[in-house]
Amino acid sequence: MHAMDRGGQTAGKDLPAAGSATPSIVEHLYFDTTDLVDYFHGNATPSGIQRFAIEVIRAAAANRPAGSVHAICFRPQMQDVVELPLGWFLDEGAPKVQEMVRSLSLSLPKTKRLQGFKGARYVLKYLEHVYRTDIRALWDRRYQNRLAPLDLPSNAHVVVLGAVWNFQGYADFFAHQKAARPGIRLSVFVHDLIPWYGNKFVGDGVAPKFLAYLRSYLALADRLLCNSNATLADVRRFAGEQGLSMPPATVVPLAHEFPTPAFKVVIPNGTGPEAREGVRRLSGERFVLCVGTIEDRKNSLALLKVWNALAQERPFDLPLLVFAGRSAEHYKAFMQFGAATGWCGGRAVWLSGLRDGELAWLYETCLFTVFPSFMEGWGLPVGESLWFGKPCVASNASSLPEVGGDLCDYVDPSDTAALHAAVRRMTFDAAYRESRAAGIKAATLRTWDQTCASLIAAISAPAR
Repeated sequence: MHAMDRGGQTAGKDLPAAGSATPSIVEHLYFDTTDLVDYFHGNATPSGIQRFAIEVIRAAAANRPAGSVHAICFRPQMQDVVELPLGWFLDEGAPKVQEMVRSLSLSLPKTKRLQGFKGARYVLKYLEHVYRTDIRALWDRRYQNRLAPLDLPSNAHVVVLGAVWNFQGYADFFAHQKAARPGIRLSVFVHDLIPWYGNKFVGDGVAPKFLAYLRSYLALADRLLCNSNATLADVRRFAGEQGLSMPPATVVPLAHEFPTPAFKVVIPNGTGPEAREGVRRLSGERFVLCVGTIEDRKNSLALLKVWNALAQERPFDLPLLVFAGRSAEHYKAFMQFGAATGWCGGRAVWLSGLRDGELAWLYETCLFTVFPSFMEGWGLPVGESLWFGKPCVASNASSLPEVGGDLCDYVDPSDTAALHAAVRRMTFDAAYRESRAAGIKAATLRTWDQTCASLIAAISAPAR
């Protein structure tokens, strides 16, 4: 079970061996949060990459000297970066999105500014419900002033945590900063190459932007960080096909840990913040959980079809299937099939916009989880399922076997019959399901503190 070892032993394979020179110390870390801030203009709860960024920033701030960790954000219209208050990212629960929206929207193009305020209204309602406080009081006048642009110091080590390929001019900004101050170092985290090798799953026009982004950062970065060996293999393949050289690259596996929510939902006792009606209705129900966006890449429709077949085979003892996640592009067929079958005769439901406390309750309460995705860079829901001790029927594609090791039951995502058989067994064979849960309970899983420590070790190693 090497993939499950505490400390992330699959990480840092190209780092100095024991007894070699001590890695250089990174004195000032500048975490880029551009993708994170942009995401929260229209979303109140984090997705995979955003959760990774938040947890790494929090872990770094908690374990490094005060004043050595910084958060920066690129402003496309101004072609500069600003430093954000680190405290925005450190509170439990969602980041302080309302401050982000207020201060950064003023510097964005008008269309984006309007999107930001629309997102802010949604976020305000969410945060007021969570924290039972007047969030409007936090909209202080000082955030209405445009933040001053930041010139990176010569000892800065910038770590790009998110997907910044959609922000024109950012690579040119880094090139200028590095030329002016040669001491600046840049590490870029590559989460996946889905926009390139899985472009059938993304929107039109995405692949050319991604091509320009990856070509630029392969030339600019002092080190690449990848979340899995599968992603690293894709980067190497891309570099070879494009005739490009690569900077040193290190695999930093993500955590299995699901962060402790700022609040705990207890159903049906009614303690803690009240869960939304769709979650409360699950009280007393036996259910299977599928966490992730509803889209073709996640193979959501295939799982729904499998569940519909099971509903016809075993209509009287089939648990509910709960899809938990927001919709992405290309989910129309999923909705049409759900409507045509009465959502598998009433045995399937879809919940979106869940808060962490609600999602934690779903993980804790479900029988097991299913994650049949065609392509991932990592696959946080697989690890989170294990963190809660729940068996997982997972796809054997790309990175997912690295996440689950031998703790998951794997299937070919294109083999619907195999998916049907694996899900059927896990649903109706209680003894087998309990034996898989016992194996998970005995395993050692990775925390976000350990992922952050692996990342710091990687960027502290000598680069090119």
